[in-house]
This record gives sequence, structure tokens and C-alpha cells, in this order.
Amino acid sequence: MRFSRAVRPSAGWCSSREHAKILTSIGFSALATTSAGFAGTLGRLDGGVTRDEVVEHARVICAATDLPVSADLENCFAHEPAGVATTIALAIESGLVGGSCEDDIRRLVDAVGRPVNVLAPPGTASVAERAAIGVKRISVGSGFSNVAAGALATAGRELLEQGTYDYWATAMTGMMVTHEAFG
Repeated sequence: MRFSRAVRPSAGWCSSREHAKILTSIGFSALATTSAGFAGTLGRLDGGVTRDEVVEHARVICAATDLPVSADLENCFAHEPAGVATTIALAIESGLVGGSCEDDIRRLVDAVGRPVNVLAPPGTASVAERAAIGVKRISVGSGFSNVAAGALATAGRELLEQGTYDYWATAMTGMMVTHEAFG
């Protein structure tokens, strides 16, 4: 299903150059980082990264694609306006075009008069429902990262517990998209 230009689901999972290239090659029109996905690549939980690490990660992702990239900037790693401004300046220097926000969505859309990106966790409004209230971009947060972690755990358990290799059906899809992205 292709979405209208009015609402674009973005890829919320770009925790490596590889992922940015794959998601670019399969047709996303914008990419986003996820704090939880990135923290996971460092063996940490969400919220366990520094501003410098997030900015460097953004620089790596932006360099891997020609698509616009936004980032989960947590609370801008500050509690005062000057610190927020510093984070935003560093984000712009890294190549980012925006950052995510979480608030009452309809009120936010009405108040800012600019395109609004929202996080779409499970069980929330659909893309069409969000478009109807003015949302312009949808982010999936750590959803894709968690899909990958789940697939890895499922494959590992199959091998350890059953001694079989049926996980290769999923692996073949991964190999195909990797070859398409880098081929």
C-alpha cells in the first residue's frame, strides 16, 4: 500500500548504515532514528545514550542516505532552553531535518501550524485516522528494531531447542533486501 504525500509513514528504525540503506532502497520517503533502537545497538536500554552519541549516530545515518532524517532527541538532553537550543543546533549540524515530539496530537497540530511527526505504537490510531487530524508523518519508534530482535530470538531458539533451520525462510528475505540495497 502506498500512502499519499499528505501522510508519510517514516521508518523509525535506523540504527545502522545498513538499515538506512535498506529502508531507502525499499521505498521509504523519509527516515527516523529511534532512541530505543540505537541504545540497543550499544547494549543499553532506552534513555541510556548521551547527546554526543545521538548526534554522532544521526550524522552516520544522514551520511548513509539522501532522504530526510529526523531523530528521537529524547528531552533534547536538557532541562533549560539554552541546553535545548544547543541540542537543536547540533542536530541541524549533523544533517537532521527534524525531531520527534510526543504531546496531545490534535492540539499540537492546531497549535504549531507546521508538519507534525507522531510516534505510532501498537493499538493507536491508524495512518488514515492520524491524517484526518492533520498529522503529516508517522514514526514507528523502536518497532522495527523490536521486530528484528524478535526474529533473531525466534531463529536462535529454533536452532537451540529444535535443531532445525526453518528460520532461513525469513533470513532469505533479509538477504534479498540487503542485496537490493547494496547491489
